[in-house]
Amino acid sequence: MKNLSEQIAIFRAKGSRDLKSELFAKILATIEAEYGELIHGGATRFEIIRRCMRKEFWQQAMTLCTEWLPEEIVGRKIFMPGNSAVQDLAEANSDWRSWQQHFVKNYYGDLADFLLDYDRIISLAQQIAE
Repeated sequence: MKNLSEQIAIFRAKGSRDLKSELFAKILATIEAEYGELIHGGATRFEIIRRCMRKEFWQQAMTLCTEWLPEEIVGRKIFMPGNSAVQDLAEANSDWRSWQQHFVKNYYGDLADFLLDYDRIISLAQQIAE
């Protein structure tokens, strides 16, 4: 999003414009009013997900949850490897995904190999819902 914000600033600073640019300039204010914080980098991941939900962009909200929540879940120590060997295995098998995504989606080891904190699950759910 930072790049988008920079490109908008460059567009505005540019003097002469063709017809397409003039048309885009006319709708730019509407775009910025609708997506302001997202464009300028002021929104958190949870705010972006909540915005998608408010706009009823359900598929986008679910996609962002799939992409971002595993890192939040592991980073907040809600569900995490119980030892470094489990993390190493997730990293080795993660392909194009982050190791956190691979771990949350695919790990089926013994209960002793991971930690799950139910209180932190409740806290995360409340933050998303706010």
